[in-house]
Amino acid sequence: MMCITNSLSLASKPCRACLFYSPHFGLHCASRNLVKLALSGLTGTPLPGRRLFISLCINQLHPGFATSAILALATGSRGHHDWRLATCSYLPPGILLMQTKFMFTILLCTLVFVVAGQGRGQEPDAKLFASLAERAKGAEYSLFNGQNLQGWKALTCEVVVEDGKLVIAGGNGVLRTEHRYQDFVLELEYKPRKGEKYDSGIYFRAEEPAMGKPFPDRFQVNLKQGDELNLIRFPKARSSGLIKAGDWNQVKLTVIGEHATMEINGKQAWSTDGVEVKDGYLGLQVEVPLGGQFEFRNIKVKEIGYLPLFNGKDLAGWEGAGQEASACWQVEDGLLMCTGKKGPWLRTKEQYGDFNLRLEYKLKAGGNSGVYVRVPENGNHHGKDAGVEIQVLDDHAPKYKNLKDYQFTGSVYAVAPAKEHVGREAGEWNSLEIDCQGTRYRITHNGIVILNADVEEYPGLKERLTSGFLGLQNHSEAVWYRNVRIKK
Repeated sequence: MMCITNSLSLASKPCRACLFYSPHFGLHCASRNLVKLALSGLTGTPLPGRRLFISLCINQLHPGFATSAILALATGSRGHHDWRLATCSYLPPGILLMQTKFMFTILLCTLVFVVAGQGRGQEPDAKLFASLAERAKGAEYSLFNGQNLQGWKALTCEVVVEDGKLVIAGGNGVLRTEHRYQDFVLELEYKPRKGEKYDSGIYFRAEEPAMGKPFPDRFQVNLKQGDELNLIRFPKARSSGLIKAGDWNQVKLTVIGEHATMEINGKQAWSTDGVEVKDGYLGLQVEVPLGGQFEFRNIKVKEIGYLPLFNGKDLAGWEGAGQEASACWQVEDGLLMCTGKKGPWLRTKEQYGDFNLRLEYKLKAGGNSGVYVRVPENGNHHGKDAGVEIQVLDDHAPKYKNLKDYQFTGSVYAVAPAKEHVGREAGEWNSLEIDCQGTRYRITHNGIVILNADVEEYPGLKERLTSGFLGLQNHSEAVWYRNVRIKK
């Protein structure tokens, strides 16, 4: 309501030139500005609404305003020059009372149509949709496996899996992803379990809620009844008439840079800009006490700017170090697998400097592996002029209880130890993110930053290479990898 009040305040002020010549002329100018404001919200509304507004102008005994309204609606113009011819005539003092009456009528019309315009939003920008679609290239994968909540973190709420669907079941809080996302395409389907007064939301580029608060501060696509899939606090990011009440609805949210577009059930809904925060978590709002339970399914994301390092079909882009990779590496059910047989470590064909590498891995009980980072062709990751190894280990195995602190998962092996051990039980999938910028290594394990190392704290990193090959270690034990992708 504040933005409407401010708009009316500005629009109702006559220009200085009009007040200089005549107070009556100034009142006339102020009324004219109110008409312009009303029409700025009115343009694009259905024809009956426009006819109603014009009839109101005519009924107030001022055909000049009716003429200008008709001209503006016919041309779709909102510029000043279309109004001067029809509305800048001098008003005799005898018309002042009628003019005042007319001004208050226009004020009422303005309130109605500006509110309606804000609820409706603008027509989606087809060119922006096309531009973002052209740029939306990246690594795509599922965010929900239909079996459990791997890849997600529930904060002060209850979320369960029922019949292959993700269900927000209780409490007030948020279910967030383990990874943070910058530019992305998020697709999902949702359905509220309540027939009315339901409420939830989809967060993007969000931080965890502040202490004592259940929900993040930004950015929220609303799932509240009557405001479904509109972006809160973004007047242009609104639509209506695309939701299937009581049924599954398909959502496609694309965010690149400061721009965002929304498709609902396969139709363009809205487009906007001004999304200035660069990255954050994806999340689902849980507001069950008031908003009820929701079901979600077919949740997937495309990380724009990331390149898949593993295509799920073969070992394209990889090679065995010193011998054929097939001796111990194979693709099985779309997974990259080390069989544990005698053979080489797996090396990328391309070398990398600064990058962000994301992957998922799974170990057997007592399993051991590692990710080689910026290593030379021979794979050296010990000492001066070598790369490094980021450890991958079954931290829970009893046989490893007496290891040195830099030997657990996520550590820069023999250099910098992980601050926390957050690996899941053997046989479960874990997410691992390795961010390398110069001599700084930031490791995120299952959504928790467990190491942020630089030469100030670990001088030994200064001796290590800052460019080289990536690799996966063969430690003569079975290990599985998937969703391996990199952003340079």
